[in-house]
Amino acid sequence: MICWPYFADQQVNSRVVSAGKKIGLDMKDVCDRKIVEKMVNDVMVDPQEEFAISASEMAKVTNRSVSADGSSYATSTKPGIHALLKSSSVVQEDEQWEWS
Repeated sequence: MICWPYFADQQVNSRVVSAGKKIGLDMKDVCDRKIVEKMVNDVMVDPQEEFAISASEMAKVTNRSVSADGSSYATSTKPGIHALLKSSSVVQEDEQWEWS
């Protein structure tokens, strides 16, 4: 992932992706053709092994979280979440959710 923060919390998110989670590169404040080209090459042509390892670990954590006994799955199946989503206009009144 190549991050080019522009506004508000994007600076922090970009640093987390690059320095914290180590799954991408932070373009910081400078963006010109040569820097973009180098970063694309670093990610696509000559990727660092560290990116692959970090991304693999992130995928495992994410898959665990959305599995039947994971934290995200447990939260999304609570009846109250449907009421919350309805009140925030994310779910339309006529939509029916199937809880598995």
